[in-house]
Amino acid sequence: MLIVSKSRPLFRQVFKRYDQLNRVVRENLRGIRVVKTYGQQDAETAKFKTASGNIFKVFSKAQRIVALNMPLMQLVINTTMLLLSWFGAKLIVGQQLEVGQFVSLFSYSTSILFSLNMLSMIFSQLSVSQASAERVVEVLNSDSAIVDKPTALTSVATGDIDFDDVSFRYPDTKTDQLQHIDLHIKSGQTIGIIGETGTSKSTLVELIPRLYDVTAGAVRVAGNDVRDYDLKTLRDNVSVVLQRPRCSPVPSAIISSGVTLLPRMKRSSTLPS
Repeated sequence: MLIVSKSRPLFRQVFKRYDQLNRVVRENLRGIRVVKTYGQQDAETAKFKTASGNIFKVFSKAQRIVALNMPLMQLVINTTMLLLSWFGAKLIVGQQLEVGQFVSLFSYSTSILFSLNMLSMIFSQLSVSQASAERVVEVLNSDSAIVDKPTALTSVATGDIDFDDVSFRYPDTKTDQLQHIDLHIKSGQTIGIIGETGTSKSTLVELIPRLYDVTAGAVRVAGNDVRDYDLKTLRDNVSVVLQRPRCSPVPSAIISSGVTLLPRMKRSSTLPS
């Protein structure tokens, strides 16, 4: 139990540092063109090495603690066998114990000790699995920050979209991705938003179906703040079709998704493209 209590906090740290590594890799893969354009390969490689090095330090320390389990259990088993042999030999010489009884005692003791050895290995692995389970439960029990109001609107009258002095930043960041955006789109209009990779074009669009809440200002659909709509109503009337197959690499899945969206887009024909 001492080994488990010492290693469990370290494994929690390992999984948090895996998050950092995954974030670095994801940013590199999604923004690989930007990295190459500005010649930042060395800087991104250094970030990856730093993240992986942090994992190595904590994980190796945790594994060194867990590795103590086997030699300690072997020490206990061998010490117990030695003591049994010594006391058993004395009892046999003193005619207080039969040889057959000693053999049975030795066999039962060996079975029990090896079972305890296996149990200790299971407890060692539980320290890893518990850290993983805690993270899964944390996600399952987390509440969405985007919720419906008690008096939410259940219908969308028109397809007018307005961005009124909108600013937005992602959680746990210090820089606004969007600043003071004023944009007014009439129902039936088709517009194009053009910009370099990483200039928050997708973020701007994702504010309309309220995938995120704005940091400042308001996004309005049909003159009403999107935060005043029932989420299901809003997202049934605002369809987002991704340019790239981010959700699934299977082409058929993307085609089928587009086909199923078509009737909904016809029903919501008042919204701009």
